[in-house]
Amino acid sequence: MRRADQRGPLSRLGHSTAQHQPRQSPNHRSTSTFACHHWLAEPTDVPDELRGEFYHLRAAAAEHLAMDEEAVVALTELRHWGRERNRHAIALVAQAQLAYHALDTADTGAHAPGYDLPTAPEALSQVAEGLTTFRPSPDHPPIGSAGSATDRLVTPADAAALTAAATTAFTVATNLRNTDLAQLFATFVRRFGTVAPSAADRLLWNAQLAWAEGEHTLAANYATQALGQGPDSDYEAHEMLATCAMLEITQDSDLTAPAATRAVEHWIKAVGAAMDMNAPIMGIKMAELAARVLYAAEDTGAAVRLTERVLGAVSGAPVSPALLNLAAVHAQSLLAEGEVGRAWKKSLAVASWSEFTPDVERTASALAVAAEAGTRLGGEVEAHVLEVQRRRAEIYRQQGAHLEIADLLLSHYLSFPGHPEILAEVREALDASAHNDPHRDRTRWLQLSSQMHWHLADVGDSISDAIDYAHTAATGFHETGDRAAEALAWILLAERHVEAGNAGQAAVFLERSLSAEPGLRRWTAEEPGAEWTSQSPEHQVLAGVARNYRLVAERIAQCG
Repeated sequence: MRRADQRGPLSRLGHSTAQHQPRQSPNHRSTSTFACHHWLAEPTDVPDELRGEFYHLRAAAAEHLAMDEEAVVALTELRHWGRERNRHAIALVAQAQLAYHALDTADTGAHAPGYDLPTAPEALSQVAEGLTTFRPSPDHPPIGSAGSATDRLVTPADAAALTAAATTAFTVATNLRNTDLAQLFATFVRRFGTVAPSAADRLLWNAQLAWAEGEHTLAANYATQALGQGPDSDYEAHEMLATCAMLEITQDSDLTAPAATRAVEHWIKAVGAAMDMNAPIMGIKMAELAARVLYAAEDTGAAVRLTERVLGAVSGAPVSPALLNLAAVHAQSLLAEGEVGRAWKKSLAVASWSEFTPDVERTASALAVAAEAGTRLGGEVEAHVLEVQRRRAEIYRQQGAHLEIADLLLSHYLSFPGHPEILAEVREALDASAHNDPHRDRTRWLQLSSQMHWHLADVGDSISDAIDYAHTAATGFHETGDRAAEALAWILLAERHVEAGNAGQAAVFLERSLSAEPGLRRWTAEEPGAEWTSQSPEHQVLAGVARNYRLVAERIAQCG
């Protein structure tokens, strides 16, 4: 029933796209509409004559959603459809866009099962060969690499498709720094660009040529001149201007520097242009980039507003890498803004979907936000927070990062004490690190081990175990040089000896706490209950250790 209902609007969408063949890509509004309302449609939902437009729309939508495999599948099907029907110009459009995707898959390793991509240089050579051997009809000679009499025999629809293929191929060639092929494709654009370009189109083309030559300042000047002539050209101009601005940012740059601020402004304006075109999926990546810089610059309120604007506008689009990335920075920003409940729900949703993808970094980041939000919420979500922490631990386990597991579980125990089984998991992680990671950070390992033993001494099943744990903690802290923690561990050991009825031993270990932290002696010399007036963190720590010291000293005195 769904397909029968979709056939009418989907066919109209295909006709709308077909009418925009002179463009390099399908009509932006149609692409966005397809993504938000027709993603689950099948090729058989449209008439055969519109199936090429269907594949083209699906590929364009998939590209904006960062669904690379889906895009490759759709483009491969489009190429096959074009060749089967002798629509070789359309097949070349698909081939050129596959070459463009090959640029990305070389870095990411992404591929569509059953649809192996050649390398970008190989794919580009295939486009060049396809263009030069293209025949207006089987009865005519190929058009060749230079202008010929057969050019006038190319139909307007084929000319538009050849122009689109050459334009995309030019972009790939410039990325590969293949100047010979770039010049060849630029020639084809000039030969077959039958629709008179607008002033903005001409400026943006010049900007792209300048960019290809490494003239980034000139490219930015052309892009600036293209502004204000319509949302379509505004989008492309702001995208290029943002990229130019980002080139000025070095590794040491502050993200509040003028170049970063300009980049964010251009990305936000590109999002606005996408909205003006009723093509919100075109704004997803720009919104994510802007929001990440805003978040890093601590303008998290603006990041929340921007991400919510775009997420609301693309309602109905499939869950995809692009949307998950945007939702992830939205969750981070919500947490930074103190909207803990919303951050908890959003980050859990992102993590749950992201776990089905190979993007482990995004999954781990979303789980970290969920863990922090859940810890702040506490109460009824406590059990769920532990589940989140264990999901994080599993990611670290797969990476062999056992110290990270120990650290996050120990932090969870500190937030939600009273669950000694978590300490057993910490011990397991530390043992795994000791046995499997000969290059581990020994100081960090000792610090975590000492903290674990301190807490075990606090909840030990027996006094003898508690004494052993406290002693291990104290010697570990001594080795790491954490004097305050060592002193506190000796005090805890003294307390456990008091509980065991060994007041003499307790006094020995209590005295050892003063040797561990020499600054503690001046605090214990004060009258009981006296407090140091300084609010420095160091003094506050010593004040807390001194309070414990006096309490245990009183218990020892009572035993005497």
